[in-house]
Amino acid sequence: MRTKMTRVALLRCDPLPEPDPDERPLVAAFARQGAHAEGVPWRDAGDLSGYDAVVVRATWDYHLHAEAFAQMLRRADAQSVLVNPLRVCLGNLHKGYLLKLPWRGVPIVPTVLADIGESLDVTSLQWEEIVIKPAVSCGSWQTRRLRADDPEAQRFYDELVATRDVLVQPAMEAFADPGERSLIWIDGQVTHAVRKLPRFAGEDERSSPHDPITQAEREFADLVVSTLREPPLFARVDVIDGEDGLVLSELEALEPSLFFRFSEAAADALARAVLRRVGAAK
Repeated sequence: MRTKMTRVALLRCDPLPEPDPDERPLVAAFARQGAHAEGVPWRDAGDLSGYDAVVVRATWDYHLHAEAFAQMLRRADAQSVLVNPLRVCLGNLHKGYLLKLPWRGVPIVPTVLADIGESLDVTSLQWEEIVIKPAVSCGSWQTRRLRADDPEAQRFYDELVATRDVLVQPAMEAFADPGERSLIWIDGQVTHAVRKLPRFAGEDERSSPHDPITQAEREFADLVVSTLREPPLFARVDVIDGEDGLVLSELEALEPSLFFRFSEAAADALARAVLRRVGAAK
């Protein structure tokens, strides 16, 4: 009797706002495991029950259709094996999750969360330069670095908060020197890491391998991932150096770039983990 090939949907947006270098190596990794993976535009996904697993990948326009995206995630979870788990995905949609992490022992970049319509004098924060961005965003969309005393900073904040929740953070020099590191966490361990240069609205992402990964970085990544509501299969832990050690800038457990071009082994690890979860669900 012929064994049915496992089918995996890799959710993405269509059109992509920028190329996704992760899709091809991940498709190849599934093929090496004897499974078929293909990109599926999330807005046209329809019935996903024909797939054994649905993996959230380059859904880089979800912030423009947040409620529809959340509904699609719930449908995918009901029809197939959703990766990452639904509670992890939904909990990572809004960057307000950052404010909960210090209670779990995770130091974060200082962050002020303003609810939609909330008035705030950005100079009152007493940060010389600030980063203003939506609490639901992707790919540095509507993210700007400005001097707090520049009238444009207040104007931009006021315009943004009129329609959405907003985060305001200090523009810490550590983002540029020695730089932000993205620790790629897959199936229980940090597989590789990259160093990223600061990116704001309209700019391209610039990254290079970060090696060696220190033990402190590995332990920090494990701590951060442990704060998620369920164990994920993948996450990206973005860190910078603070005065007293590592500081979290972002925990990406929804649709992060995983930089598989720097590690084929990491793509293989994710493919194996997804197929193992599919097997456990049957």
